[in-house]
Amino acid sequence: MVAFFLVAFFLVAFFLVAFFLVAFFLVAFFLVAFFFGAAFFLATFFFGAAFFFVAFFFVAF
Repeated sequence: MVAFFLVAFFLVAFFLVAFFLVAFFLVAFFLVAFFFGAAFFLATFFFGAAFFFVAFFFVAF
């Protein structure tokens, strides 16, 4: 009986630890992906704006 409870406890603990590890890695991955996506979007936006202004000045003058 004690061995059964010990095995059940270790199984539950193992699954809990594995679940939290997977959840933590998923959250970290999504945060990193979101950060890089936002940085890439901002960089493309600023480069596009700079390119637009340079082209506008070339056309204006």
